[in-house]
Amino acid sequence: MPMYRKLTTAAAVAALAFGLAACGGGGGDGPTTSVDDLDWSMLAGASIPAGTYEIAGAPEDLLEQAAALDVPEGGYAPGDSEILAGYTLTCASNSPTNCNVAVNEDGTVTTTGTITVTTHVAMPEPPTMPEPTPVAVTVPDAMYLDAANIPTAGSMTIAAGMTGTSGGVTFLCAEGGEDCEVTVADDGSVTATGGDVTASLTADAMEQVADAKQMKSDDEAEMAQMARDRAIGQASAMASPGNAPGITSISHPAGKAVSVVVTGFKPTEMQPGMLGSFTGVSLSNTSSATATQYMTVYTDIAEPKKREFFNYDGDDDTPAAYESATLTRPAGDALPLVPSPDGTSNQGRFNAGNVDLTIFPTKGPSTGGTVTKTFEANYDSDDNNTPDQVRLPGTFDGARGTYLCAAAECVVSVTPAGVYSFGTGQTWTFTPNDGEMAYHEDAEFLRFGWWMMEPARSTGTYQFATFANGSPYRNTRETADDGAGVTGEATYSGNAAGRYSVGDDAGAFTANASLTAKFGTGAATDFGSISGMISGFQGDADMSGWSVELKKITLSDFAAAADGTDVPAAFASATTGNGADRSSSQYNGTIATLGDTMAHGTWSGSFYGNARNSDTGSNAIDAAPLAVGGQFNASGASAIISGAFGARRPQ
Repeated sequence: MPMYRKLTTAAAVAALAFGLAACGGGGGDGPTTSVDDLDWSMLAGASIPAGTYEIAGAPEDLLEQAAALDVPEGGYAPGDSEILAGYTLTCASNSPTNCNVAVNEDGTVTTTGTITVTTHVAMPEPPTMPEPTPVAVTVPDAMYLDAANIPTAGSMTIAAGMTGTSGGVTFLCAEGGEDCEVTVADDGSVTATGGDVTASLTADAMEQVADAKQMKSDDEAEMAQMARDRAIGQASAMASPGNAPGITSISHPAGKAVSVVVTGFKPTEMQPGMLGSFTGVSLSNTSSATATQYMTVYTDIAEPKKREFFNYDGDDDTPAAYESATLTRPAGDALPLVPSPDGTSNQGRFNAGNVDLTIFPTKGPSTGGTVTKTFEANYDSDDNNTPDQVRLPGTFDGARGTYLCAAAECVVSVTPAGVYSFGTGQTWTFTPNDGEMAYHEDAEFLRFGWWMMEPARSTGTYQFATFANGSPYRNTRETADDGAGVTGEATYSGNAAGRYSVGDDAGAFTANASLTAKFGTGAATDFGSISGMISGFQGDADMSGWSVELKKITLSDFAAAADGTDVPAAFASATTGNGADRSSSQYNGTIATLGDTMAHGTWSGSFYGNARNSDTGSNAIDAAPLAVGGQFNASGASAIISGAFGARRPQ
């Protein structure tokens, strides 16, 4: 084996170390070859046949290492290999026997089988995989979960496509990917490694979260409203009073709700409902970018009632509700009809609310023009066989009767806005059948309330106003001769509404109103007095024990004119009170007791209503007013209150 003599000592040792590792011992015949001067690099790709070889200068540690290796019993089978010292030593696949190498006592090495040597190319170490980065998992509405539904701290393994639940949260590991490791930290945060993880709430958790959200929303709304009310209550009384917008109309159609019309305002979603006998209506105007207006109106207007169309007997005992200027039976029983805009539904007005629309024209679309209808004469009034009048059976204000136009041709027109007109020089009348009844709107009602303008910016100015009014006061019959004045006493009861600010609390209120009027002796200088109390407060705050005393005001002018048209002057308390002691009997303003807070102010009012709507005959002469309405306010170091009231006497 001359090629082996070129191996280096170290290379030979490395090669033979394989034999030590590969073979557990053995023997065999073969040459003993010295390898002291062999060149190891010539060994690569060569074969070491079976034989015995001398090993000179082999490091003992290498031999010991080779001897210590675990070699299969019987050596290595052909094709098996071992790696040492940068070379692969293989028991050749064509080796006639298993490959064994033994270290003999004399230091020689004996091999069996055929061993081939190749340069070993070390495979690169597999890259070290970084630890997976946890990905945050979003739990829906986690901030609203209670203790029972918060996921428990710890980890869980979820197979791909499967779910796992902790508390009220279900975690889903996406299909088609790796298994998922979900970790819940002590602070409730959730992370995951592996596949994609999504979280959802269980049905119970969703219900609990919905309740928590609603509670939070309610609390926030309540806090915001409290802050807003406090600002409104404090600012409104300090701001200039302002003027409430005029009410365009108040109506109560049969079978329908009360309608309050204010130009530019719309009814709000929430309505205050009934307050005693008064119906409450809230409106707002959001048309301005700089401020929002709010208005709350209370009225006791009643639905229309059917009454006798005319006062047939014409006596003074008929209540005024049956005997106004338009209801008194005219000469010849015919009621003159007057053209007027649509929506004015009082007696004698020719409009869509009164006339028979099966006969007369109705308005067309807003883009159209005036609609006109011509009526040819169909009635011979002088029996000369020539029709000279238009005579039509029909209804007016719900009563059956006859329309008459004294002309050979009569024209009725109506604009798109609902305004009716007659032909030039033409007149229409309506004569009801005997005993006919007609619906009449309530013209005897009160209204009171408050208005506020809230600026859009905190630097804006609040404005606030209260109002109270009603149908005009009349204390005697229309044909009275000399009413000398009202005497006696009358009590009035009703309700009140407004706004307040007391300490840190503020908002709207409703209350009861009671007043007593003493009308004096009827002498020219004795007109009596009026006083009252606002009590029974209701609102969002604890108002138990609240009251506003309306101190006595002397009535200055209460005599009725001979024709019964006198309306007494409105009454009002002094703006500063009488003297320093505002609790004295001489003080004619207000004393407000609002919990532990006292406040003082002024009040005013007027009498309303035609007494003859309820009092007939001689009792109607100088009868006490049917109703009283007014306004009040009070302020102190930490309290402000302002409101309006309406009250009626028993009928």
